Amino acid sequence: RPSGAAAAGCELVACDLAEEGEASRQVEDFQPYAVLHLAGEWRPDVLRRQPGRSRRLNVDAAGSIAAACQRSGVWLIFVSSDGVFDGRAAPYAVDAVANP
Repeated sequence: RPSGAAAAGCELVACDLAEEGEASRQVEDFQPYAVLHLAGEWRPDVLRRQPGRSRRLNVDAAGSIAAACQRSGVWLIFVSSDGVFDGRAAPYAVDAVANP
């Protein structure tokens, strides 16, 4: 009996968001109504060991997704982890100071 995406009749497509251009290519190829962006590296040990890859995923890919959504007129919903904000002063403004 199928489960997950297969049960919903969806096909999964592999995508490495840390690869340059991949994020925007996915948005442009699929032309979705909305993008829910939840991907990000939050584990402190991985952030320290792989700063370049972490930046490509957390900063560059997020910017690429946002730009592709804007170009395509697609809604973008972005969710951050408590690795950026500790949750004690929500909702956060664009210029809020990161903590921890």
